[in-house]
Amino acid sequence: MAQHSRCGFTIVELMIVVVFLGIVATLLIPMMTHPTAEARRAVLLRQLQAITAQIDMYRTTHGDALPTSHPTDPMGEGMAKNGWGVLVSESYLKEEPLNVYTGSTRLGEGGPDVASAEPSSGEHGWYYLESNDGLGVFIAGYDPAAQRFSNEPE
Repeated sequence: MAQHSRCGFTIVELMIVVVFLGIVATLLIPMMTHPTAEARRAVLLRQLQAITAQIDMYRTTHGDALPTSHPTDPMGEGMAKNGWGVLVSESYLKEEPLNVYTGSTRLGEGGPDVASAEPSSGEHGWYYLESNDGLGVFIAGYDPAAQRFSNEPE
């Protein structure tokens, strides 16, 4: 009697492998994208700390005045320097800070609600709001209360 040797896989064996690889992929892909969001968040929070420190330094140097009250180069006037004005021109900031989430350095006027609603393809990278407490700077597209970007799943 002749023996038959198998030289390949059956369709059932191939389907099992494809399903198994699909399951593994659905488990691994979210794990691979999660660190990217955390890295972006960490970079932006570090930049925000640096910006806040430089605003405080400006206030100390200029008798408690805010950069928005500078007579010739205030923040946001005519969108000069994308709104960073005197903070960049007087070297408080080395360069306009890039928001790695929106890809923009542009600074606009608005509070935390406006900033957190900015989409990832938004025009602004940062927002500022002057109040009696001082000058608040907010990361566009980032909701600090939820600690997530506007396009991240909850």
